[in-house]
Amino acid sequence: MWRNVLCATVLLVMSFGLVFGEEFKGRIYKVDGNKITVKVGDDKDSKDFELDKDVKVFRLRKGEKSDAKNIADATEKLDAEKGRNVTFKTDEKSKKVVEITVGGKK
Repeated sequence: MWRNVLCATVLLVMSFGLVFGEEFKGRIYKVDGNKITVKVGDDKDSKDFELDKDVKVFRLRKGEKSDAKNIADATEKLDAEKGRNVTFKTDEKSKKVVEITVGGKK
């Protein structure tokens, strides 16, 4: 009986991980309206990701995470050559960015 409970718990936890989408780390190079251009991980090519209309934007400064008004506010001094570190989460169904944190370590 305990084996059944344990297996059911493991399956439940794994299914929650699939619902929440993916988390990516990389460097953001461009913000264009509701799209961002990011190099994810060690990829040589950059990819475009669309922002959800209700995207949550955070800024990480000196280890402290704070809310930002919008993506333009969080990337106010973005250098298109160097980019900035970014961590973002996408929605499983729509593949749009639902949460983004600008700053921090790669």
